[in-house]
Order: sequence, then structure tokens, then C-alpha cells
Amino acid sequence: MYNLHTHCLAFHYTEWIDELPDDGDAGFFRGLLYDLLRTYVRDNVDSQLTVFEHLMARYPPGTRFGILPMDFSGVFPNVADLEFPQLPRLNEIQTELNDLLDFSRQLAGLNEIKAKYPEIAFPFGFADPRARSMLADLEQAIDTYGFYGCKIYPKLGYAPNDERLYPAYELLADRGKPVISHGARGGAPGKFELGRYFYIKKYYQAQVPTRLKWRPMAREVKLAHCNAPRKFNPILEKYPTLRIALAHLAGDNRKYHLTADRLAALDAEPALPAEIKAALQVFPDTTYFKTAEFDSAVKASIGATAYDDHGDLIRDHARAALTLADCEQLYAARQGDITDNWTAIALQMAREYEHFYIDCSCTFHETGKPLVKEMLADEDLKGKILFGSDWYMNTTFGAGEAEYQPADMEAYFGADGFRQMAEINAEKFLFGRDP
Repeated sequence: MYNLHTHCLAFHYTEWIDELPDDGDAGFFRGLLYDLLRTYVRDNVDSQLTVFEHLMARYPPGTRFGILPMDFSGVFPNVADLEFPQLPRLNEIQTELNDLLDFSRQLAGLNEIKAKYPEIAFPFGFADPRARSMLADLEQAIDTYGFYGCKIYPKLGYAPNDERLYPAYELLADRGKPVISHGARGGAPGKFELGRYFYIKKYYQAQVPTRLKWRPMAREVKLAHCNAPRKFNPILEKYPTLRIALAHLAGDNRKYHLTADRLAALDAEPALPAEIKAALQVFPDTTYFKTAEFDSAVKASIGATAYDDHGDLIRDHARAALTLADCEQLYAARQGDITDNWTAIALQMAREYEHFYIDCSCTFHETGKPLVKEMLADEDLKGKILFGSDWYMNTTFGAGEAEYQPADMEAYFGADGFRQMAEINAEKFLFGRDP
């Protein structure tokens, strides 16, 4: 079996971060780095090999892993551009930051894993059009190290159809190597996306519709515009043999509906006050396909203060899995806007494009499994779903590898269904051939 979506990132801690002030640009930058280190350092180790061996221990011997890197060098601002008047050693800090984010060291660490475990480790390169060494790094990963594909992460602030990426796609198509892209609205880079308008304007301005330009509050919409599934259409058409996978079931694989049985379950919750339970009894009998719309309805029903205290609990009870029938309905009702349901669009793209795939990483802790089971029973989609867990990113918010163990997967999807996505589809995606 293949788990095609894992991470082994390991950054070392640098003491100068503690020297940054708590306010202004320096405070923002300090918070950003702390968030990076907290999210991407695993068990206080700075070796990707050690992280990989932690992953290996969680799966049966012989399990094969796609290992996806992240190059942050195109994301972080130049320290000298920020307002740090109280810091005397900017040059030293910039040097250490460059070392912290040195992507060539990440590639070398992945190659170390591949050299020690050549039968089970399948590392990928990375492409960010803002990184000056993008093509050189990708050529090193593919041609020198013999890596197996390329990861992109449009939500870092660029579009997948950015023309600066086309040389990377050309190289990958020529070498017969696939692309895995982040597919959801959420995800890295954490606090960076919450940054001041300066960063939003600088990094996202060129990729957003005219009607959204110069609107600081349109941050998430701008990010979403970079990452929307239909942005891949031009690449799929220009490079028809290039295999592309969109991760996380495209991120919109859930809906919300407070049905009678779910209201009964909420009524039995001891932590929920009686007046909120009473208010929810007259909550609209409606299915919501957008989290924000459901949250707004809940807030209107029980009040803002009660929503702040109990909204997560109510949302957890209302959450349900999207179905293929839902996706067909949502796709038929689409308006061509980036607020459309991405999962519905991605499934349609999987039907339209021979070499477009979807992976299930980081979805089984919520609502991903039922939709994947439906896909495996669909003649057009069963060959388009890839198995991945998103280790160790899934562990940072309470999920983990327990939802992805082979024995449980075979019990839920059936032995043939699990083999379809974890072996047959995986080898076709990685190598362009049936196993």
C-alpha cells in the first residue's frame, strides 16, 4: 500500500526569535515564526529522517510513503523591509532566517531518507513561482536525486496557472512525473495569512479579481482565488499527459443540518444551557453547504455570546458527509464563482480530465470516508481517488494516523476498495502505469 500524502518537515529552533519585541512588525514576525516552529517541528527533532522513522512505526512493514516538502522561502518577507528600528542585528537575523528556511537542506534531508529506505520512501520536489531557484531546485530533486514528483501549495499566495510555473510543469510532463497540490481553503501558512495588509497587498495583489483589489478584508477570498480548482484547467489542457492530484477532497466535503436526531443529541448534552436547546428546536430545517452560512444561522438563532461559547459543539453535531448526489446538485447550481463548492467542482474535473486525481488526506477525522466510499463504487471516479493521511499535519489539531490504519480501511472500504486507492491508483498516479 501507498500513503501518498505525508510530511517529514523538521526545522531547528533559533534563539534570536526570543529577542524580537512583542509589538509592531517585530511582534507579528515573532508570532509568525513561533507558529511555523510549533506546527512544523515534530517532537523537537531537526532531522527529517527521524520524523520519517516515527511515521514508519505507525504502519505495517513495507508500507510506501509519498513525502511532500514545503519551501517557505517565497513566502517570508525580507527582514530588512520590516519596521524593526529597535533591532540592531538585522543582517545576522536575516542570515539565520535564510538558514532556517534553506530549501536545499530540506531536499538533501529527503534524499537521505530515500537513500536509507529506497523501497518505501517516495519524496517529491516543490515549486513556488516566487522562489528564484524554483526550477534549479526542481531539476535537482527530479534529475539529481531521482524524486518522484512535485508538490505545490497555491494558498501560499500564487495561482497554479501562474505562468512562472509553466517551466516546472513542462519539466514534469517531460519526465513523466506527477503534481500534488494543496486543495483546501484552509491550511498553511498559519499566521502569515492573518498578517497585516502590507503582506496581502504585496503577495496576493496580482492574482485577485479587479473587484477585490485594495480590500484588506477580502483576505480569505483572495487566498481562495489563488487555490480554486478550476485554476488547474489551463494546465490540464496545455499538458494533457501531466498527472495532477488535488489534496484533501478539495476541502468542501461536508455539510450541516440539524436534523431531528441531531437536535435530540444536542438536547442530551449536559454542557448546553436549556435556553439554547429551546432556541435550537426552532432552528431552520435546512441543509447548509458552507460553514460560514451555518455559523451565521446559529449565531442569529442563539445570539453572539452563546455562539462564542457553544458554536463548536453545535457545529460538530450538525456536520455530515457530502454525498455524490449533493455534489451533482451543487455543481449544477454553480455560478462560476470561487465561493462554489470545491469538492463538487473537483469531482467533475476528475470525470472530465483523464489525469486529474483527488486525494483523501486529512479528511477521515471528520466526514471524508463516506464520500470516498461512494467514489470507489462509482465507475468514473473509482480510479481517481488516492490514499493519503497528511502525517504529521493531521496531528496538530487532534487528528492522527489512527483514522488511516490499513486494517480499519479494509474493514470500511472492503479489501478491493482499499487496494484500488492505496495501490492501483497510487501506482498509476506515481508512475503512469497500472501495477
